[in-house]
Amino acid sequence: MFAVLRACAAILTWLAWLALAPSFGLPETAPAAMFDRLLSSTGWGWLVVLCGEIAIVGLYALALRRRLLSPGLVPALGFAVAVWLVAGAVVMPLMGALAGSAAPTDAMRGSFMMLHLGPLAAVSALEHEYVNGRDVIRALLPLVIATAIGGCASTPANVGPPDAQARGASQHVVAEGPVEALPAGTTFVSVLALPQPAGAVLGPHSHIPGFTYVLGGVATVAFVDGKTVDVVAGEAVFTPANVVHVHSNERGRGVAIALAVLLIGAVVGLVMLSRRGWRWTPLWLVGLITIGAIGVADPTMNDWYFIAVRPEAQRGGAMPVPAARRTHESAALADLGPGPFLERLDAFVIEPGGRTMAHRSDGAETLIVTDGRATICVGGAKTTVERDQALTVQANTPLQLLNVGTAPLGVVRFSVRPKSGQLETLVDSSPC
Repeated sequence: MFAVLRACAAILTWLAWLALAPSFGLPETAPAAMFDRLLSSTGWGWLVVLCGEIAIVGLYALALRRRLLSPGLVPALGFAVAVWLVAGAVVMPLMGALAGSAAPTDAMRGSFMMLHLGPLAAVSALEHEYVNGRDVIRALLPLVIATAIGGCASTPANVGPPDAQARGASQHVVAEGPVEALPAGTTFVSVLALPQPAGAVLGPHSHIPGFTYVLGGVATVAFVDGKTVDVVAGEAVFTPANVVHVHSNERGRGVAIALAVLLIGAVVGLVMLSRRGWRWTPLWLVGLITIGAIGVADPTMNDWYFIAVRPEAQRGGAMPVPAARRTHESAALADLGPGPFLERLDAFVIEPGGRTMAHRSDGAETLIVTDGRATICVGGAKTTVERDQALTVQANTPLQLLNVGTAPLGVVRFSVRPKSGQLETLVDSSPC
């Protein structure tokens, strides 16, 4: 039992330190997100990393049992350095090679000791990533609970064919901004999710116009003119074209530093107590596990979307932060004319059994599900869109949002239309 506690404490300490290290100015690393890309799967990279950590702990325990290593601080540090060298000098470059060529600006590419992230990246690379783990746990937990109580997660009742009238749905404008012209040539709608640990900074940079929409935490956007905006969950800020700005997570830095100091102090205390053979060491391990679990959950992290219309040349491009995920890239947009345009974000909350008005727009609409599961009627067909997924509908296409589930549905709509056009023109019948 004592060995299991030590192993859990070691693993959680590693994972928590990685989450908190950027608060000290160390680069953000994301091996789990890199495994996601390599496996063409989102959310399981953290499991690969966790299994790797368990294997490392098991290998160390086996080396001690077979007397290949002697107990003590110096052999343990030597083992850790050896693992670090193998991970940074072998595993990371191998992942980069298997993933194929990547742009020099791609923060998620594998390289020797991840030095492309900065001279201190090798320090951060001593640990491993956890970013998607909490999302997978959050997705699986309702299913586990439902199974445990006898499979009570029943299929929603058939609500019959939808009508064109709104029911049980509320809507409000989150943000909007004018755009003089869309990128030349073929364009598409891009939705990137860009989580940042406390202390992480993206920029300064400038780019195409778009929205920073916050899913959790607080994202700080500082503009070159001195204006700084703290964007909280459910809110957004519009960034005009070619305006220099910085994205950062400043709000959680103090809490993250305090957690990291507490974590380091608990580790040092554990080493000292273990050498003295203190009988209450197991209780100290439990405390260290608790601190590590809080660090892994990372209450200081933010998570936000950047939503924009991009030129075709940027499709599948480099990810700007290590733990980014590509939530949505639409098909090519139909030509909307020469401009000027108006881009806008609207938020919908739809109660179970509710629906929006059936309508069409003079521009393209992208519907991003932030909570629940949406049924979207488009042109006579129903499409199901899960949380953290999106669907883009071309201009002048009738559509309607339905919630046939048992929990409220949250949807953010990104629209781009000619400034003189209509966002919503009601239609007489449901597009289903």
